[in-house]
Amino acid sequence: MRDGSTAQRTARRRQRSSSRTGIGANKDSYANEEYWQGAVVHLVDPSLPTFESVTGEGWKAEPVDGKDSIEYAVRDSGAGVREVRFYVDGVLQTTTAAGCVAERLVPCPATASGSFLLDTTKLSEGQHDLELRVDDGSLNEESNQLAITVRRAPRPIDPTAGGAPVAVSNASLSGGVPAVGDQLHGSRGTWSGTGVSFAYQWMRCSGYGTACFAIPGATALTYTAAADDIGHALQFCVTGSNSGGSATSCSVPTPPVVARPSSSSTTPSSIETAGRATEPTKPTPAPSGGSERGQPNGSPAADRVVLTALANNRWSTMKVKFGKRVPISGRLIAANGAPIVNAIVNVQTRAAIPGAAVADATKVVTDASGRFTYVAAAGPSRLIRFAYRSYSADTSFADTTDVQLLVRAGVTIKATPRLVHNRHATVFRGRLLGRPIAKRGVVIDLQVFFRNKWRTFGAPRTDKAGKYKFTYRFMAGAATWKFRARVRRETSYPYIEGYSAKTVKVKVVG
Repeated sequence: MRDGSTAQRTARRRQRSSSRTGIGANKDSYANEEYWQGAVVHLVDPSLPTFESVTGEGWKAEPVDGKDSIEYAVRDSGAGVREVRFYVDGVLQTTTAAGCVAERLVPCPATASGSFLLDTTKLSEGQHDLELRVDDGSLNEESNQLAITVRRAPRPIDPTAGGAPVAVSNASLSGGVPAVGDQLHGSRGTWSGTGVSFAYQWMRCSGYGTACFAIPGATALTYTAAADDIGHALQFCVTGSNSGGSATSCSVPTPPVVARPSSSSTTPSSIETAGRATEPTKPTPAPSGGSERGQPNGSPAADRVVLTALANNRWSTMKVKFGKRVPISGRLIAANGAPIVNAIVNVQTRAAIPGAAVADATKVVTDASGRFTYVAAAGPSRLIRFAYRSYSADTSFADTTDVQLLVRAGVTIKATPRLVHNRHATVFRGRLLGRPIAKRGVVIDLQVFFRNKWRTFGAPRTDKAGKYKFTYRFMAGAATWKFRARVRRETSYPYIEGYSAKTVKVKVVG
């Protein structure tokens, strides 16, 4: 009985707190809803968490290349700090939870501090985006971002030493189009300088030979192409060092690595060995009455191919505004770089929902240069896969490539009335624009622009049709307020975080 009484007293205290902040009673469901001893408690927290400080060697515009720490201190005056997350280039690296207990009056600690490790040696040279995100116990979120530049600076020159090493001829590697299992041999080239020692590093790059990063453990003169390299170009880099300094020379990137064809394959293909390509071999005509593999797909049909595709000719992963179509272009070439003409490429899609299956969407045909185009219709976040079969009856694809579309959610907001007296209420309504929507609905954050920041004051959940409604009672005196709606990212809803395209203003008079 004592626990139940405590929960009821806590619930009453929360309700009184809500009335003091001007939040009116609302029969619609909330995002932050808890059940204590049969009582339903709605947590409405208008305060955002804040970063008191972000410091450390890793939190600099040009951090020292290596392993550096990022220290943070955060605070929240409402429900307390729930967790802090660390992202690099939009990819979650680490999450640190503050330790919350839902049944407490303030469920999470008011402050939290800690550190994350940034290892720039795992990043390619150039610009990258760092981001820290903090959530409070009511799921309000704040972020702190920084763009950094990774540089591989040479060692300081010793003026008493002889000349620093210089690559007279560039590093190189042998072989043509690599396949999984092929062993590549690197050559360090020729160097000037005395007492030069050499270090080797194999790099994995995009299919276009850009955005290269070091392959862990690949520090010998030879490297065997692995399954993780399929679709990526490889590069061999040599660093020469002596007491006068250091310098790095890299080879020209290889063509993208292809999968090793099965031993049962009977389709000839052009294979490059020892840096010299043989003449393309025409596909063997199907015997009269057809063959087990069916008809050749394109000219020349091949089992060793490179299939690439990019959205807007730039991105394999792209963020898209709601309702926008996205042009995707690609190319299909044989192992020797020759285009495969008039080939049918299957287009498949998979919605960004856990457990969703890949489904056939359409087909495109390559032109005389092996290129093809496809326009992705407006829709949810999804993976778009392009796949090529060498022969019409093949049960597996010779190669595939994926494009990921991350579509921002669309939502509307309107307020009625937009001219209201103090201590009176305005009703906010709106709906989600994207589908599908789970039966449980989606959380909508209603935010007001206050003290130069957008602050969440209500978090209703939509119904299964995507509609929401929330009543707010103004208690702060005469003013004009600007409002917007934000859609949170949820696993059951295949869109990323999005905002209402328009804001609404409400004028409060005394």
